[in-house]
Amino acid sequence: MCLTSSQRGLPMYGNAAYAYQTQQVKGASKVKQVALLYDRILVSLREAIEAVEKGEIERRWRANKRAQDIIFALYGSLDEEQGGEITRNLSQLYMFCLRRLPQVDLKNDATPAKESLEILEPLAKSWRELAVREQHGPLVDGDHGSATGAQQQTEGAGTPAPEASSAQSTRDAVNLVG
Repeated sequence: MCLTSSQRGLPMYGNAAYAYQTQQVKGASKVKQVALLYDRILVSLREAIEAVEKGEIERRWRANKRAQDIIFALYGSLDEEQGGEITRNLSQLYMFCLRRLPQVDLKNDATPAKESLEILEPLAKSWRELAVREQHGPLVDGDHGSATGAQQQTEGAGTPAPEASSAQSTRDAVNLVG
């Protein structure tokens, strides 16, 4: 059975945007797909926070559920044998978020969503950086041959910080989700 856009909860004008987003995800590398998922989590958490502030219960629930569903999918895709300590750390972060986020709906409290946002924003930034590196190669400051500010901020953010000269880090990240 094929659902119409309105049955999927999308406005009719959303068909083109939905098709574009679907194609963007399907054609993306695994690293880019993870980056897009993280971006969607962040958008959903911000929407849940805003909905709490505006008293929009159904919107809050939908946004919070979407964020939880994506986090759960990322959690389920972890491969501890391939990812080792990085995977264990990500698992703990995901589980923290998954334990806290139901409180957004149970207590109509944005605090758990804000906490999760704070945890996941650096991860999202790291995955976006990985996706850029995978597509374009490492970002290097031409004057000094050093990593750009984006790379320096990614490193030390509590996330896997790939070396600009190493494709191994990108392969490791792909193995985490594959």
